[in-house]
This record gives sequence, structure tokens and C-alpha cells, in this order.
Amino acid sequence: MLFVLAVFQCYPLKMFWSHVIFDKDFLNPLLDFFQESTPFYIPLKEIYKDNDDLIELYEKICKNAITIVCRLILNRESEEEFMTKEKHAEILYQNYLISVPMIFDMIALYGYSNKNLIQKIINEVVKIEPKYQNDIKAGIKFIQSTFVTMKKQVLLIEEENRNLFEKYEDLCLYLMNIAVTLNILIELVPLDVKIYCSRELHLEQSITSLYDNLIPTLYKNSIALDSSAWFINFINYARVEMINTFRCLVNRGILALFNASEKTRNKIADEVLSIFTECAGFHTFIKDYTALYPIEMDLDVLQQSDKKIDQIKLKFVSDAYKNDSSTANVANGFHLKSNDEIQNEDCDDDELEGACALPLKKEGPQLPEKNTEDFIQFETCKILELFPEYGAGYIRRLLAFYDNNSETVISKILEESVDESFKKFDKQEPFIPPESPSKIPQSIDKSHDVASSTAAEVMETFNTGHILKNGKNLTKKQPKTIADIINDKSHVNELRDRYKQYSLISGKNDVDDDNEYDDEYDDSYDVFADTEPKIHLKGNMRDVLPDEVESEESESEEEESQQNDPQRKRNPMDFCENPEIIRARREREYQNRMSKKFPNRTVPNRDVVGNAKGKGQSNEVLRNRQQKSANKSSRANHNRKAGSTFKQSRGMY
Repeated sequence: MLFVLAVFQCYPLKMFWSHVIFDKDFLNPLLDFFQESTPFYIPLKEIYKDNDDLIELYEKICKNAITIVCRLILNRESEEEFMTKEKHAEILYQNYLISVPMIFDMIALYGYSNKNLIQKIINEVVKIEPKYQNDIKAGIKFIQSTFVTMKKQVLLIEEENRNLFEKYEDLCLYLMNIAVTLNILIELVPLDVKIYCSRELHLEQSITSLYDNLIPTLYKNSIALDSSAWFINFINYARVEMINTFRCLVNRGILALFNASEKTRNKIADEVLSIFTECAGFHTFIKDYTALYPIEMDLDVLQQSDKKIDQIKLKFVSDAYKNDSSTANVANGFHLKSNDEIQNEDCDDDELEGACALPLKKEGPQLPEKNTEDFIQFETCKILELFPEYGAGYIRRLLAFYDNNSETVISKILEESVDESFKKFDKQEPFIPPESPSKIPQSIDKSHDVASSTAAEVMETFNTGHILKNGKNLTKKQPKTIADIINDKSHVNELRDRYKQYSLISGKNDVDDDNEYDDEYDDSYDVFADTEPKIHLKGNMRDVLPDEVESEESESEEEESQQNDPQRKRNPMDFCENPEIIRARREREYQNRMSKKFPNRTVPNRDVVGNAKGKGQSNEVLRNRQQKSANKSSRANHNRKAGSTFKQSRGMY
């Protein structure tokens, strides 16, 4: 039928497009050939048994097929035979004459030897109808979704345990087809599609995840099934294709740095570095990738192109890839070999590295014993890698029900055949480890013994009546009464000296007297300090802890002033004490304290009232007003709550 199409392609343009549009079955032979043809990575000599005539005939059919596709994307063949670009795009897209699945089949058929021709077809199709670009994006997204399907397919094959050879053969061929198609397609598509794959689909992470989770398991199971199987080479071939796909996506960002402006370089460099960072956890992929593409060159280009790049992230990527690549080896796993070569070659286990390396029998950490806490934790982590949406507590319940067998739990979850008794449990239930019995530190035990011995000694001396003699024959450091023993604050002084070393708050003697501001406005608010006992709200906090000695002195001064001041005695008929009297008394007390503490200091004039309005003010009054206005923000009305509390306690309102 394709030979008939080859004849029709020689017909005039009008007759050719009439058959294409009105004869719905006209292109069916072309589509069937693309779908059923032999991919380029399978040698024709093995299929046709070195029959040169059949191979030549097959090549002619391939040539006729691609010729028909090339004529479909042409709208002008001569000055007399042509159609408008709009009409051509409508016919081509609306009638599905060329579709994305057809492009995928053409890539698998013609491969790398006809890569330039396929690229011209893709570019021309996108140029004719830009909607094809969105279709290509959807096709790549569909390929990405098949990665999860292949992972699940391996689990189902192990669960069914029948027709293993055929199923592993189909899966290996499918993996090879997907890897080759994706690699060539990413290389040929326009730049916008590559950017979409990196920024929207995050295709790099999907590739590395499939590489680590599928290829080692598939290779190990295939070797265990039949080490001479013909499709094992395709696993190794697919490795290289997936690594090249990853490299093509990363290389797009690296090449963009050379032509980017200075503003966009930082964004592009950070994007490439983020790709390496997100893939740093896939150790198997890193070993194989760094064996083909050393990471040092890429990081050097990023650092030279962008001087503001995140050095911490750069160092992390360098260490992560360097540690994984230190044991990597460009081994036979990267080179395709025929089945005869594999059978005749005596290969040691050390030759294969990366994803296709068989498990080596070496001394190392062994798996924990079954039914132990470490074993249950290991099995739980294994299940959570496949089903991260579940909680650790729920997975532990399933393991306990199914005899701590993770494979059984995984198969039950995939088949949705978990026991009905688990419907009442929350699938996102977290795991809360049991509380371990508290252990008392050795230092606490010693301190407890010391305290016990001290208490015993105190009680013994109390019974003998040795210390209850009005404190006679005792030094100042020794307690005089039982109340002094109970209220011992020696540890407070120790803490005070300790915190002074940090210099968090300046001491009371470290303040320059000239810089201390204490005008009338601030002094009047010292009365609010009574609402907060044992805390001195001066211009500077004197110490971290309250000074009890100073508080006792102030209380004694207040008692003396109360005895000497007859106006201090409150009339029981007064609703509350006059605030003017309170302010005057506080001012006198403050001046007395200052005179005792700084006997030689002269109190500067802080007059801010001055003369009456219109009489003129002296320079000193104006300077005091300016100083008060500049420093009043340190107090101002920030203590309104304290003032309100004080007035309520005195019955002022």
C-alpha cells in the first residue's frame, strides 16, 4: 500500500490533497507502518537473517513514508500549485494528518541517523500551526506519567510471579523506547519546550527518580531470571539515554548563561544549581552521571558567570556529587555488548558499577533482625518511600497485622485489598514513640546528697540550740537565725557576678553622670515604680537582679521622712491624697538619695518653665526645653498602664 502512496505522491497537488482530505483511509497504511515498524536500535540483520533483499525493501518503504510526510507539510509546490498558509494549517491540524504520536513513532523509526530531517519536520510543523507546540508539551507530560506506571508494573510482576520472561521483555523494550524517544525529542524540540520541561514539569527530578528506583531492580530481576536474555542490553542502553536527556536539560541552562544579560544570569545560575541540589539524593544516578559528565566543569562555569551565586548551595552540590562520584567507575555497564560477548566473558562483580551493578558480597552493615524496632523502622521507611501520603503510625499498624512483611503491605495497598478493620484508622496517623523512663543525671544525685546532708546538719545544730543565741560569737557570713538559713540568697549574688560578665546591661556605677538625663518630667514618673516591687525604673537598669540592700535603705528613708513631715499624715476625710503633695514629697526623697549617693555633684538647673508668655525666655531655659523635647521619647507616655494602675491603687479614680 505504501508503494501505491508513493505513486500518488507524484500526482498533482490538487489530486493528492483530495485523496488526503476526502478519503479517510488513505493514510492508514502510513500510520500502521509507523506503529508496527522495527525501531532503529534493533538491528535488521538479526530479524531478517542477513537477507539483503528484504533489508533493501524495508529501507525503500521507510524512504517512501518520510517522503509522504514531507509533502504533507508543504503548501506550495510550484507557482501554479499552492494553498494559503492558513488553509494549510487548518487542514493539517483539524484532520489530524500529523500528530504528536506520529512524531514519536518517526523518532523511534529513524533515530539518530535522520535526526536533522526529523528536526526540520518538527520545526516546520510548529511554524505552520503553533498549537503543535502545546501538543508536544502534553506528549512529554504523558511520557513523564508513564514513569510511575513502570515502577508499579515491576511490583505487579513480582506479585503475580508468572510469565516473567515475557513481561520483563516487554517492560525492557518499553523502557528503551521511552528513553530513546525522550532523549531525541528533548534535543530537537524548540527552546520554549525545554524551558517548560525544566520549570513546569521538573523532568530532571522524574528522570533521576526513575533511574534510581526502577533500573537497579529491573536489572537485578532480569539477571536472576535469565542472565543470557537478549533484552538485558536494553536496560544498559536506556541508562545512557536517560543520562543524556538529563544532560541536555541542564546544558540548556548552562549555555543560556553565555548569552544572558547580567540581570538574568543570577536567575539562570540559581535554576541550574537548584536542579543539581534536588537530584543530590539519588546516589545511583549521581555515580553514573559524574562518570560521563564531571560536575566540576559545570560548577566552575556557574561560578564564573555569576559572582553572586549562593556559595553555600554551591559547596553542598560539590560535596554531594564528589562523594558519590569518588567510588564511580566508567565500567562495562556503559558499553553495549552482544549476548555472545556476555556469555563468553568472565566478568567480576567489581566491573559493573552504578545502576546495573549486582549486589556485592562484602562485609558491611547487615539488615536488622526481624521483629526488632530497627527492623520495623526499616520496613516502615521502605513503604513510605512509595506511599509518602500515608502516616508512619498507620503503616506500623499494617506491618503489625501482616507479620512485618513490607512486600505484603505494599501489594495490599496497591490492590486496595487492605483488611476492613483498618477503615476506622486515619491513613495519615503519625507515629508517636513511647516515652522512655527519665534518668536522673549523676550531678543531680550528688547535689541531692549534699542538700540532704546540709539539712541534716542544720536540724542537728537546731536541736542542740547552738545558733539560737541572738547571733553571738558568729561571723557575718554565718546565719544568725533559722529565717536567715531559709532565706539564704547567696546564690543570687553568684548569679549577679556571672551575668555581669556578659555585659548585657550596664551596671549602676558604669554610667557617666553627665549623660544621665533626670529632668522634672522624668522625676515625676518615679512614683509609678511602687506598682512594681523591687524593680528600679531609673534611666538605666542598675543590675540584672534587684538590690535588696538599697531597697531597705529607701524604705527606712521613707519612714524617717514620714515621721518628720506632719503633712504626710492623711486626713481620713480626704478622698485621696493631693497629687501635688505626692510629687513634692517624691522630689525631696529623690534629691536626698542623690545627695547621699553623689555628695559632691552639683545639681544642674533643669528649669523648663521660665518666665510668663510674652516676657521672653533665657537661653538656659530654651536649651533645657530643647533637651527635654529630644529625650522625652525615652519616657513620654510609655508608662500609661503603670500610671493608671498606681492611681487605681491610691483611689484617685
